[in-house]
Amino acid sequence: MASFTNGPVTDGLWVMMAQEETQKEELEALEAIYPGEIEVENREYPNVTFKINLRSNTASETPNALPDGGESGAESFTVVLLLRLPKDYPDVIPEIDLIGLDEMFSEERIEMLIDDLKTIASENVGMPMVFTIVSSLQDHMGSLIEEKNLEALRKEERKKEEEEALTRKKFEGTRVTHESFMIWKKKFDEERIALKEKQNVQDAAALMGKLTGRQLFLRDATLSLSDVVLMQNDAVEIDESLFEEVNSFLSAILIDLGDLDIEDSDEEP
Repeated sequence: MASFTNGPVTDGLWVMMAQEETQKEELEALEAIYPGEIEVENREYPNVTFKINLRSNTASETPNALPDGGESGAESFTVVLLLRLPKDYPDVIPEIDLIGLDEMFSEERIEMLIDDLKTIASENVGMPMVFTIVSSLQDHMGSLIEEKNLEALRKEERKKEEEEALTRKKFEGTRVTHESFMIWKKKFDEERIALKEKQNVQDAAALMGKLTGRQLFLRDATLSLSDVVLMQNDAVEIDESLFEEVNSFLSAILIDLGDLDIEDSDEEP
């Protein structure tokens, strides 16, 4: 009858059996702790593999969320912790991978997080360590969401600064030089003169429309007399008695017009 003796093979077998039992018991404990989060892909030793789904807090639940409550803050996210337990676990650390962070964080930031988890695992070699790894990841997720909130806040501040700079630029306008001022003044003076001339024409037209028939008659008679004087100024000697006769004639006509009570010439009969 064969007898079992102590030796390297026997010791290794007992160690392996202990590791298998440890992995089995830890997996059962994790299923009890994370019943809705854990997904076991393989529970057979030595290829125990499982996932734990973890969700971050929403932006409004984080200490450094934006004051407006988070349209601009970081949204919550879900990360999947994938663990593969080597046959020598827990005397070695598990294989650790993170899924679901690629769209929100850089590859460098994700690798940094995995390294931190491996460091935590290394500090707990020789004992079940998955719960400690999960707890550390949850703490890091809080830091990640705060980082995204701060990034969003800086983005909002940069946008606000750009808008304020654009507003200031509109009010400041272009810097005035002597040359640019003289060009502007010339254009302004030309526009002002043109506007004044236009207004004078409009005023004259409005005044013409308001003259009565009597005023128009007197205006035309005066203009005609002035034309005669201008035409004969240097050609002949003026007989002043003619003006007296014209004045007497005009006075007589005005008396008659006053008696007739002439209405405005531009009114309809």
